[in-house]
Amino acid sequence: MNVYAAVHSAECIEGISAPCIPLFVGAARTSEPIPAGAQRDDSDPDNISWKNPYYSELTGLYWIWKHCKAERAGLVHYRRFFGSPTSSPENPTPITEAELEQLLETHDAVVAKREYFPNILAEDYDICHLSSDLFSLQSAIYEVSPEYYEMFRQVIHDNSLHPYNMIVAKKPVLDAYCAWLFAVLAAAERRIDPCHGRELYQTRVFGFLAERLMETFLRANRISFAECPISSPNPEALSLAQFRGQPQEVQPQYLRTFPSSNPPAPFIDPQYYLKIYPELADGYVEDPSSLEDHFWDFGLFERNQPAPYFSLERYLNANPYMRARCKEDVMECCLTLRDEHYAGRIVDGTPYPIHSVIGETVWEGVDFSPVYDYLFYTTRYHDVPPCHNETQVALQHFITVGLQEGRQGSVNFNVTDYQRLHPELVERFGDNTQEYYLHFLKQPRLGKRPRGAATYLSQDVFAPQPVKAPKPLAALEKALKRLTQH
Repeated sequence: MNVYAAVHSAECIEGISAPCIPLFVGAARTSEPIPAGAQRDDSDPDNISWKNPYYSELTGLYWIWKHCKAERAGLVHYRRFFGSPTSSPENPTPITEAELEQLLETHDAVVAKREYFPNILAEDYDICHLSSDLFSLQSAIYEVSPEYYEMFRQVIHDNSLHPYNMIVAKKPVLDAYCAWLFAVLAAAERRIDPCHGRELYQTRVFGFLAERLMETFLRANRISFAECPISSPNPEALSLAQFRGQPQEVQPQYLRTFPSSNPPAPFIDPQYYLKIYPELADGYVEDPSSLEDHFWDFGLFERNQPAPYFSLERYLNANPYMRARCKEDVMECCLTLRDEHYAGRIVDGTPYPIHSVIGETVWEGVDFSPVYDYLFYTTRYHDVPPCHNETQVALQHFITVGLQEGRQGSVNFNVTDYQRLHPELVERFGDNTQEYYLHFLKQPRLGKRPRGAATYLSQDVFAPQPVKAPKPLAALEKALKRLTQH
């Protein structure tokens, strides 16, 4: 059995003892020496260590999934361990390896004791994080594994979960969970920008979402699990629910759904809208669909809330591109949002981020903006020089390094998705990732989203515009050739 404890500094290792093995997460992003006896989460090329600011301890779970060969394995935290089931519930001592082995003789997994919250999980997420991320996760689940969708809906309407992404399980069970988890998170990553417009704490978005996903997986597959209390040298780390008040009776809530055979539900929830603004009942109760017109013509500018999990403030916080585009002018943001709606660019009720290009995007007459955004690229990759006054340096890094390594330069394009959606190009280009970018850049943008464009992007990038002859491939190749010779 291999149980790893996620750590991020030498100081974290001091309180770790058997059966836990220190696993340094985010190792690829630090120059700090890794203490002796600790495992790195970047020790093999197949890793996501660099994503640690966004995935938190999950970069360690990914490494365990890919590289641990033990029959039973799992992950805990440096400040949270599983407590012994035989110790005092008020002050549990850390579980022993023998106790874990015994639990796994009769169960498939061991998880943290269930915690209850004052609100349903959807409301709780809206209070503590960004509700738009939860919407994006719904869409990702529906895309990757729709068979889990209804269970996910049940989970987020419940008010409890097994927290902290802590799990020790039989390896086949852990492998199955991780294969599903990281496939869903990859789809969510195409919809969620973890970098811009967030406080540092909120950038750990995929770690937060994973807690809801583990609960979904356990219930959907009827995994037999044992619950253990949390043992910690730091009492403040023991509970999430203690900061959210006392559990309350779960009330029926309204959440947008993604029916299996129909388009997603509309942006406005008429029942909720009338409940919050009863003065509208006399004029709109006979025609609830007209409430949508009321919101876009009047309610938006009055800061009305059209559904339980949307408000203009939350939308702007989740979409910094909109703030930048409108120069922090709230009225301009309202007008732009309305224009996006009437142009059909806010789809399925989810106001996706709007693309914004800041910094240089043109090199040798070639516009790389469809595949490159300065803020996105320099925030995502820590080895890019953050030259705010000379953004051409970052663009050159993208062209000379990013294209060759298949890096994602903007929310608009992911080369791996492009290869998956265009197998005919794989036969032509093979592992020459640069060619896929060039192929994408050649495509005219006439209102139709090219296959392979990131799905969480507002379609304004591909809005109808005057037809321009695409720049010949030879010109692109010439510019790239000159750069790579430097």
